[in-house]
Amino acid sequence: RVLVQDSVGWGIAAVLAVATGSAVRRFGSDRGWRIAFSIVMVALPVVRVMTSPTPPRQYLEVEPQPIGEPNRQLLVIGLEGLDTKVLLADAASASYPHLARLREEGVRAPLTPHRPYLRWALWTSVATGTYPGRHGVKAHRGWDLPLVFSETLRLLPWTPEGSRMILPWGLSKQVPPPPATVAPLWSRLDASGIATEVIGWPGSWGDDPSLQTEQSDEVGAGLEPSMRASLEAALEPFPDRRSRIWSAIVRDQTRVELAVDALEADVGNVWIHLETLSMARRYHEPLRPRHTRERLFLELVMELVDGQLGELLGASDGQTLVAVVSPFGLAPPGSFERMKRLFGGGEDWHTSAEGLPDGLFILLGEGVDSGRRVQPVNPPDVAPTLCYLLGLPVAQYMEGSVVVGMVTPSFLEEHPLRVVD
Repeated sequence: RVLVQDSVGWGIAAVLAVATGSAVRRFGSDRGWRIAFSIVMVALPVVRVMTSPTPPRQYLEVEPQPIGEPNRQLLVIGLEGLDTKVLLADAASASYPHLARLREEGVRAPLTPHRPYLRWALWTSVATGTYPGRHGVKAHRGWDLPLVFSETLRLLPWTPEGSRMILPWGLSKQVPPPPATVAPLWSRLDASGIATEVIGWPGSWGDDPSLQTEQSDEVGAGLEPSMRASLEAALEPFPDRRSRIWSAIVRDQTRVELAVDALEADVGNVWIHLETLSMARRYHEPLRPRHTRERLFLELVMELVDGQLGELLGASDGQTLVAVVSPFGLAPPGSFERMKRLFGGGEDWHTSAEGLPDGLFILLGEGVDSGRRVQPVNPPDVAPTLCYLLGLPVAQYMEGSVVVGMVTPSFLEEHPLRVVD
């Protein structure tokens, strides 16, 4: 809204300035008129910025207060790169039994991301149940400009806080963004005395004690030897991306091992993020019949991810509430990107999340309506839905809603909705 107001206001001012300047040039033969017009044109924007600055956004601040004791264990798997295409088409083969289990036994809903595409903002919305305007996380970087702003900028200059002033890039310093001002759901469960482990979840979480730091083994010792050898051979034709993708593979395997250990140790609240599927699809999605090497590599990655899902599901008991979340999907280049590439610009990715295709939200466990597909939901709907299925009250500050279409009618009848601060 502020950006629209500013753009309309400055657009009208620019038209008036051009019209007035033309009139002065045509009819104002005296040099004094031209000097006065130039001074006014310089002074007006300065007066505008000084007298009517954009009011600073006040973010909601929620401390990790106890929310109650859940009725079962919770496992949240952030599977970046999962979307309807992967679940219904790529994983239709019998080679991926655990993805098939999600498809057949789970209830799923397309997850519509909010705009613009800011990866950390979307993952933070999933964990907190709020939009970026409340939790304050917008991007993976912030800007310090002490001469103008007293605090680190959470947004880039084209956002409301910076829309009325051009950020002098030479004087600013890029820094990590401030942490989220709204406590994630896992912090509230941790404050309730529930053992909690969070492994690799994207975002800015400050000194949250629930976060686990994984030590990656670059050799990939955690991988099965045959799978490791197959992946290494499949990556050989792609030397430019090999090291980056291999690091993601090893990192995800380490995260899975940590999560499995936590589940087997009866940790009641486990959140894990996996990114290998997204990395592989972004650069090597087979878009054409001739992409045989890409197809072979992606099939191996799908097999790897399916096995990791199997490890996680196998380590949880039958009563565990399992949520698989991907707040955005991936899509091939659109018309604008293709035009940029035609003229020598653009990038060389195969698929991207920047167009904000829908992701997926899948639930497994008691109380979910298995095998059903419901209407699209939003990232902030994840946290309140988990609260409800865990028998917990929904926090009043959460901007999302409980997705009742994913819950069985009997569970809805037996568990009235409760709300707390």
